[in-house]
Amino acid sequence: SPRGTAGALKLINPLPDNPFLVTNGDVITDIQYSDILSFHLKNSAAATMAVRVHEIQHLYGVVKTDGIDIVEFEEKPVIRSNINAGVYVLDPIALNGLPDSKYCDMPVLFDRIRKNSNRTIVYPLHENWLDVGNPEDLNLANNQK
Repeated sequence: SPRGTAGALKLINPLPDNPFLVTNGDVITDIQYSDILSFHLKNSAAATMAVRVHEIQHLYGVVKTDGIDIVEFEEKPVIRSNINAGVYVLDPIALNGLPDSKYCDMPVLFDRIRKNSNRTIVYPLHENWLDVGNPEDLNLANNQK
């Protein structure tokens, strides 16, 4: 049965003694895994998530208001957000955040780790990255050979 992006970590046996890497199976990237591991260790985190900046441009001008008064107008602004790149480093203690149920997604695990007062951090990913979790993106990746 499906276990989510983190639930299968419950099956690790024996449990690791050191930080370990986890990568979503639908991600293609040129990330330097040794760099994210070093970053994780240097920052004493329980869990590190690689993130990438994603930009979305509004098709229209955005009007900010206070009631009916115009406060600001911005023509077709670009919104930048950090998105989960599907590459993680976890300390063994992070596995304590897995729920008893079999199903758990990685964002839920990170939230549980953080709520248990353990440090969760982001690693800025600048290398090539592509999510091939849908047929269109997989075809795009295959055509970029």
